[in-house]
Amino acid sequence: MSTTKKMRLLLVVAVVLIPAFAIPSCRISSTVPVQAAITAAISNNLSSCLLLPGLHTLPATLLLPSHFSLVGSGRGNTILQLNITLATHSGLQRHGYNETSSYLGPSATGPLEAVVSCQTACSHVTLANVTLHGGLTPEGQASMSWQCGLGLGFDLTEPGFAGCHWFNAGVYLPPGSTRVLLQGVTIEHAAIGVDAVMATSVQLDDVTIARTGGFGFRLAAAVRMLACNNITMTKLLVEEGINNQGLLFLESTQLRVVDSVVKGSIGDNVILVNSSMTMHKTMLSEGLQCGLRVLNASHVLVTESTITNHSQVGLGGVCSTRSNVSIVDSTVQYNAFNVIAQATNLSLTQVECNWAFYTPLCADTPVTNANASCWPDAKSNDCKGNFPDKLTFSAHVSHLAGPKFPALLSPALTSNHISELTSVDVQACIDAAAAKAQQSGKHTTCQLEAGIYYANSTVWLRSNVTVQGATTGTTKLISNMSSDYITTCSQRSNCALLSVDNTSRLNIGLVGLHLQGGISSERRFAQRTSCGRVMFGNASVADTARCGYYEFGVLVTDYWTGGSPANFTMQNVEIQQCGMGIHVLGTSGVVFDGVDLHSNGVGNGFYHNAYFLRTSDLVVRHTMFRNATGHGLKLGPSIANVTLTNVTIADNEWQGIWLGDGVSNVSMTGIHVLRNWQNGLQLSDVTDLSVVDSVIEGQASAFHAGLRLDGAHQVVLRNVLLQGNGHGLQVEHSGAVTQQNVTDQPWYP
Repeated sequence: MSTTKKMRLLLVVAVVLIPAFAIPSCRISSTVPVQAAITAAISNNLSSCLLLPGLHTLPATLLLPSHFSLVGSGRGNTILQLNITLATHSGLQRHGYNETSSYLGPSATGPLEAVVSCQTACSHVTLANVTLHGGLTPEGQASMSWQCGLGLGFDLTEPGFAGCHWFNAGVYLPPGSTRVLLQGVTIEHAAIGVDAVMATSVQLDDVTIARTGGFGFRLAAAVRMLACNNITMTKLLVEEGINNQGLLFLESTQLRVVDSVVKGSIGDNVILVNSSMTMHKTMLSEGLQCGLRVLNASHVLVTESTITNHSQVGLGGVCSTRSNVSIVDSTVQYNAFNVIAQATNLSLTQVECNWAFYTPLCADTPVTNANASCWPDAKSNDCKGNFPDKLTFSAHVSHLAGPKFPALLSPALTSNHISELTSVDVQACIDAAAAKAQQSGKHTTCQLEAGIYYANSTVWLRSNVTVQGATTGTTKLISNMSSDYITTCSQRSNCALLSVDNTSRLNIGLVGLHLQGGISSERRFAQRTSCGRVMFGNASVADTARCGYYEFGVLVTDYWTGGSPANFTMQNVEIQQCGMGIHVLGTSGVVFDGVDLHSNGVGNGFYHNAYFLRTSDLVVRHTMFRNATGHGLKLGPSIANVTLTNVTIADNEWQGIWLGDGVSNVSMTGIHVLRNWQNGLQLSDVTDLSVVDSVIEGQASAFHAGLRLDGAHQVVLRNVLLQGNGHGLQVEHSGAVTQQNVTDQPWYP
């Protein structure tokens, strides 16, 4: 079976078949308050209600309970309308974001104004066969575009907030919502059609969203998904948007859009930022800006789809930067530019793109499988200046280029989530193994069963003990440290999930574990502004604890007394959402094999996926360093004898790899450095380094390079491809560089 057919089969399987709805015994007429009727149904142990035909006016947001279905008699004759002139807000707090996509958190936002939502997270909720009316009039939407768009400075506490209806939505899914189905639903005259934050397993089937937006807030959309996962949209129709985006996805994964139409958006028809999506048999048309805009997307697959009639100068059908995009068996034509791709891994297979107002394809990196009708033409006069980062690329969207929400946030850990497995159990297992090792004189294993272990405090590793999970990904240690504990442990510079003490630091192993810290989405966003440049050296204890400076995943250190650690190994370990993924100091003999460090950092450039200093004999193989707010991998000062083999360093906000301040004897083979925001590799005060059989690509900033040498000596590059970087190889204050079969193709002249 061909790859394309397999992809299509997966799409078909992913679309859940929806059974016909049984007629509920609870029936609600238009003369009965809907909220009261649902409350009565729940008290009578009923799990569904039928809305009878008519106009059901809501004085406030209708809050559905979990494990409940609300079914209308038909969206043509059953209407739920929010009466915003009478509405008393539900008291729920929205998770908010301003024009520059700065996350404001629940405490800084206005109250909820949606037609339908849930009191807490929606779970196993169905809404079907009904029309939702947000209560906004066409005249009001038109006037709001001018009066609210820029006039209030987006201060959500101002009196004008209510009049602008920034948080008016047809459906709002609060954080933690899961298993939600909207079927046969029409949403109209709302600022946002469907708005979801940190939701999973949501399906929109046969949903129409029309005449949404109109208040000038550029993050409005018919569908807006923030940090969501496993979202399926089938037979979705989005049309007649008023000053908004069509579909807007930020930090969301496993998105599927099938058999759908999105047209006529004043902004982009579809925009993805730090997200992944599959789109099949879908039409994007007649948008004022881009049909499909993609920024920092890990995977976008478009099959059997049409993207047409996006005619604004400098934009196009597909606008992509720093992404992986594959388009198969599709038509992209009659746009200003059919495709604009910068620092993008772009594949076009059986794609028709032979007619554009300017040029079919502008690409600054090689395109795979492009046919003659859409061959790259980056040297065309039409292309010059039209790559996204050289153009303003719609300034309101370029603000979103950085990670704003982690791909998937675990629910906040409260006492209701705590299982019987805690750090005490893990510590007991390790201590028992250490006692056995001391008695036998042999290395011993602490074997953890599959499950989730909640760390209320630091777990201390012991010499001659390997902590081993059941199988990769099934044994998880999650931070559940209280604020009081974090304040205390910050004073001793160690709030790590796993660490060493001053008596037991030799021959330690970690195998088959998944570590998750406490740097949630809310904390990371707050840290970007309130902690960004406040360093621990001059921060108060309270600020240090709040900013998460010492909330490491793993800390191996020679601090205090007890000698230097030695022989530390990690195999098949994943570490995420920590202040620092792993911090290793004064250690010799470190091995990483099959390690995945991602989404670590505290919102500034000083905390990384991995940071080594005063370390020797480091071996890293088959490992990934990705999506850190700092460097992917930082080595230095005082590092010697490093071997990196088959390592990927991607999408980090500072350097991919930073080496400096006395680093020597480094060998890199088969490394892939891509889409980091600054330099791919930064070398300062480095001696004796080789990079062999490697690819360094997509560091797209015009101010940075794929490989920058500043005070480096005895550097050898052999079989190295540098492509799609702002600058390729930059050499300053360094010795001669030995180059053998090096290809350097920067996009910036």
